[in-house]
Amino acid sequence: MPTTQKVSTETILETLAAHPRLTAPELVEVLQIGRSTAAKHLATDHVAPDDPVGPTDRLAYGELSALVHDYLAERPGEAVGQ
Repeated sequence: MPTTQKVSTETILETLAAHPRLTAPELVEVLQIGRSTAAKHLATDHVAPDDPVGPTDRLAYGELSALVHDYLAERPGEAVGQ
């Protein structure tokens, strides 16, 4: 099993700022950090705020459930999960 390095948050953020389109596997490869650490940092708002493919808006607690409910209510009788 490969060994991961202990890397500071600042180093991770600097790397992401320099390479905003890195994927989690690429970040693991570049910094030799764990997969969960890489994914966690990519999933936060630490990704370049002006990056159009980065996170922009977050749903409030329970908002996804309401969106799904509204979507299904607009489509009565349609099969779900087929």
